[in-house]
Amino acid sequence: MEDKEINDRVHVYHFHDWCGEMLKRYHIPKPESGNGYIDRLVNEVIRAVDDGHIPKGQYGALMIDEGHDFEAEWLQLIVQMVDSETSSLLLLYDDAQSIYKKKKALDFSLSSVGVQARGRTTILRVNYRNTDEILNYAYRFSKHYLVPADSDEDHIPLLEPQSAGRHGYKPFMKQLSSFEEEASYVAVNLKRIHDGGMRRLDMCVLYPHRWMGKKLQDAFQAEGIPTQWLGSQWAKKTFNPGEDSVKLMTMHSSKGLEFPLVSISGLGFMPGKHDDLASEDKLLYVAMTRSTDKLLLTCHKESDFVRMLAEA
Repeated sequence: MEDKEINDRVHVYHFHDWCGEMLKRYHIPKPESGNGYIDRLVNEVIRAVDDGHIPKGQYGALMIDEGHDFEAEWLQLIVQMVDSETSSLLLLYDDAQSIYKKKKALDFSLSSVGVQARGRTTILRVNYRNTDEILNYAYRFSKHYLVPADSDEDHIPLLEPQSAGRHGYKPFMKQLSSFEEEASYVAVNLKRIHDGGMRRLDMCVLYPHRWMGKKLQDAFQAEGIPTQWLGSQWAKKTFNPGEDSVKLMTMHSSKGLEFPLVSISGLGFMPGKHDDLASEDKLLYVAMTRSTDKLLLTCHKESDFVRMLAEA
């Protein structure tokens, strides 16, 4: 979603783009681009607010979506932007989807970053996105790492998902002999499902490593399947959900999206030799739960995750 003004009084921003806008609006030079740019950008805004060059309390009400992706310093900064007379802040958070943060979870109290949550929290326990079959399959896979944990109102609990009871197809996993065969298998099946009546824009194909995207794209082109290939999480700015095409993207890019059909390829490469198991587990959980109805998984070699998925 691009930065845009919805009307004269309501604005929607990505957090990093908001930081850039604050520096521009108050004539403060942005840091040089390069490694660590995002951290330096945020730190520059924090310094400017602390020094009084950027005023606090600019917004009568503020909503933070995907709060699980925020570092403590980011939350502490943005909370100061709420007018103290209204104290109107809505923070939405799901620890099961925290796949970007440097830390594995929000491991600090909300009050420590200025969020006054006591007596003002609501926990939404029921999952309405996924069918019972998909949600249970994903949770059985991830239950070793997504261990439910209660918490007080000043901290975030990790909850076992509860299904709304909607039923559908069972997830299906297919093992093939190479990644090229995985790509071809997915392409042939997407074409068959489209010929059976499903719209291409309701289909999404995910993969864990960027080199896989080109092979999948080639297979789709060979079958004459129109494809919108996002390539990376930052390409979501060009995402067009209404385009009549299959969406092709990394697992990270899929967070926040949903599709009636999701296919995930390359599972034999998860987790990598140097990957953090809990983080990779959570990433695959997020990818699988992007599906609202049908879930197809493919692999061509054994891995810890392939074995866990087979057991699930």
